[in-house]
Amino acid sequence: MKKKLCAVLSALLLCLVACFAAACRGGRTARSTGRWLTHTHAYEHNQYIFDAFEEAYPEYKIKAVPINYDSYGEEVPRMFTGGTLPDVIWLREEYLPIFAEEGVIIPIDEYVEADEEFDGSKYVHNALEFCSYDGSLYALPRDIGVQVMAFNLDIMGDTPLPENDWTWEDMVELGKQFMVQEGDSYSQYGLGWLDWKCLVYSNGGTLFADGGTRATFNNPKTVDALQFYSDLANDPDTMIMPSAEASQGLGNPFIGKKAAFAVVGSWDFVKLQKVGINYDIRPFPSGPDGEGTMRLSGLPIGINSKSDQKDMAYELVKFLCYSETAQTLQAQYSIAMPSIESIARSDVYTTTEFAPPSIDIYFEALENTFIEEHFKNEQAALAVFEDYLYKIYNKASGSLVRAEDIAEEMNAAVQAELS
Repeated sequence: MKKKLCAVLSALLLCLVACFAAACRGGRTARSTGRWLTHTHAYEHNQYIFDAFEEAYPEYKIKAVPINYDSYGEEVPRMFTGGTLPDVIWLREEYLPIFAEEGVIIPIDEYVEADEEFDGSKYVHNALEFCSYDGSLYALPRDIGVQVMAFNLDIMGDTPLPENDWTWEDMVELGKQFMVQEGDSYSQYGLGWLDWKCLVYSNGGTLFADGGTRATFNNPKTVDALQFYSDLANDPDTMIMPSAEASQGLGNPFIGKKAAFAVVGSWDFVKLQKVGINYDIRPFPSGPDGEGTMRLSGLPIGINSKSDQKDMAYELVKFLCYSETAQTLQAQYSIAMPSIESIARSDVYTTTEFAPPSIDIYFEALENTFIEEHFKNEQAALAVFEDYLYKIYNKASGSLVRAEDIAEEMNAAVQAELS
């Protein structure tokens, strides 16, 4: 799609560099090396976790090497082929099945089954399933999350927040109250940002079926959701968020305090607090044909199949994703919600300055999640779809096309990419 609908992030390649004693000079044994891939977001806070690991394993040091988030899908295979990929890898969730099929990462079932300390029931709902593919566990979840709606309480003023069972219709009616027009443009919006997938899934729609072999973009619930996405930005009767044209150079209006509410995840809580937004949350609203069920997101961490120190790599993965030390530090600094449920629900996380007052709503939303299916050709198929979404949503394409009018053509084009 010509216009990207997601924010650009970046990632960090972290290397555990051994503190080699000079074996040939002093007769001491050289220590092994390890490396880890993660992203730069909240790196300053990540350092506290790295320091804790180095204290527990003083023979290792962590070194950070940047890698761009957008080029992740090209960079990781290139590094793998060139033998420079770290031993431990942060995985963009949509690439986990690809790297599993291509042998970039290894299943870790044998490690967790042999680990007498490991108890998978300690994780939040669906967390291990989120890190699995084709019946095998390929990673552990460092953090976990779901998208909810955040409200700027200062903009909302005396207007009450919606009930937990609110609907798309409620969202439009609420959003209209906060639209502020100045001339031909708007200085404030009801809805600041929305992921189109939220609408599809909250309406009971689907994108793919049968293990990614069948496109379902012509599913009536999906088609209705895509049209509603366009209407929220373009239909005068429904518009509560910026159009594609108005979004140019605008950034996220919610972060800029120019919108009453927007979709966020736990990874955004720190950012909201830092920019001074007084906020609270509610579940994402349900579509007319759905129940507001949302997909689970998170940060899986796996092991490079070419690593010559897989045992050490597993210890690092386990430390980051399972140890009370690392998970508690993550909770303290609210890098994102810890994946260990007892720590996520503890006062360490729920009473931080970053956590919203209604944090219990976030836990309830986590219980109402599903695992979004990912597969090898997914990104190529979605790229084809986004060309059609551009026609539905973006006026720069000319006259807007209704989703129902191109649903079959769109689905056939996506299906051709899967074949």
